[in-house]
Amino acid sequence: MEKFLFVLFGFYLLQTFFAFLQMQHFKKTVKELRVKGIIGIGVKKSKVYKGNVVILVSNKFGQILEAKVMSGFSVFARFKEKKEVCGIHFDELLAVTADKKKEAAMNEALMQIKQQLLVS
Repeated sequence: MEKFLFVLFGFYLLQTFFAFLQMQHFKKTVKELRVKGIIGIGVKKSKVYKGNVVILVSNKFGQILEAKVMSGFSVFARFKEKKEVCGIHFDELLAVTADKKKEAAMNEALMQIKQQLLVS
């Protein structure tokens, strides 16, 4: 019984370590993208399906300059570029993704960009 608890605790420590590394990767990516323009971050969590984190960078005119998506179940997920949305105005992208539940994180990031553009 003690061995089982020791192994279980070891897996917990590994999970915590890899979650820490993933958070460091997230912070580094956000810091790199923040200097490029207006940033919007969207998160969609799920217990059954994989979760998504979307980071969009827009210029002051609302055109998407860069998009990165982290999608997966585990702490091994990393950001990947989503080039198909680059160059599109955020209003056009919002109209396309508005009704899709799968794009909830994208919608959240687009709404953040929209709010920042309205303020500035």
